[in-house]
Amino acid sequence: MVEGPITLSYFLSTATMIYAQHLTQWMLDMTWYVFSFAPGTVFYLMGGSYITRRWYFSKFEDFPRDVK
Repeated sequence: MVEGPITLSYFLSTATMIYAQHLTQWMLDMTWYVFSFAPGTVFYLMGGSYITRRWYFSKFEDFPRDVK
């Protein structure tokens, strides 16, 4: 009679551990994605800002040089 609850307890414990490992692996993959996506976005926005600033300098002669 005692074997039923103990077996169920071990089963639930094992299932919980497997699920926790699955979540940990998914979060690790997501972390790598975020750390590779974020710098790419920053460099993309910096490039667009640089090109836009150059365009303003070429089109408007009185565009202030100290504007950031």
